[in-house]
Amino acid sequence: MTRSKSRSLVSLLVLIIALVALPAAASAAPPPTQGVHIRPIGHPTWAPVDFHLFSAPVGTAESGYVEFGE
Repeated sequence: MTRSKSRSLVSLLVLIIALVALPAAASAAPPPTQGVHIRPIGHPTWAPVDFHLFSAPVGTAESGYVEFGE
């Protein structure tokens, strides 16, 4: 391989890596704010600090999810 071809190949690889790295870096940014607003009711003495999501089983497909209504 000649020196000219070698340099061209290295330049092409650097260009490809740069084109792949830019979208990858942009996708690693934190997601945009979804707009959750908290409005106090009255004059509470407490303040919410975080949110929790809970889940529980509601039955099975075999039982037709009858446990959900119990």
